[in-house]
Amino acid sequence: PQTRTQALSFRGNLARLTETLIDENKIDKAKDIINIAMENMPVEHFGYYAFIEPFVDGYYKVGETEKARNLFQKLKKIYQERLDYFANLPFDEQRLFLDEIIPDLEAYSRNIDILITNQDKENAEKETLIFNEYIDKFERFYRNDPMEDLMPPTSDPDLIDSTSMDAIPEEIKDSIAVPE
Repeated sequence: PQTRTQALSFRGNLARLTETLIDENKIDKAKDIINIAMENMPVEHFGYYAFIEPFVDGYYKVGETEKARNLFQKLKKIYQERLDYFANLPFDEQRLFLDEIIPDLEAYSRNIDILITNQDKENAEKETLIFNEYIDKFERFYRNDPMEDLMPPTSDPDLIDSTSMDAIPEEIKDSIAVPE
């Protein structure tokens, strides 16, 4: 755990260094730092994928579009696998994992935003359509009334109010009023 924490901290430091080098227009040095980070701390071995996002952006900014796309694809695959797993769970179990589902959807969306920000229009449009399919898998959590799925349907016709109170004449309402 300590080694992992240190590696993630180091990855974060490299990401900030990359951003600074890009801001200073030291593109070749920034490219070297990104390559060192990705070669020595591969995506697959450390988790905490949000720490990879600056490198996707960095690859675009240093002109390494293919490397940016490849890194995006690795992250996309990870998020899709996790979301597919959760989507196949019964709804009651999905609710137990909302604290993982929602952040995964948000992270996936942030990665698409990186494509958009870096004007990778063709990829961004294609990936947005795919992402929307994942949103649809969890649309229950984005409804106006998320409790809708929790309420059992009324199957007893005697419990359904079929008459509006507005349709009942006043004299009848008065005759059925409960005395105080």
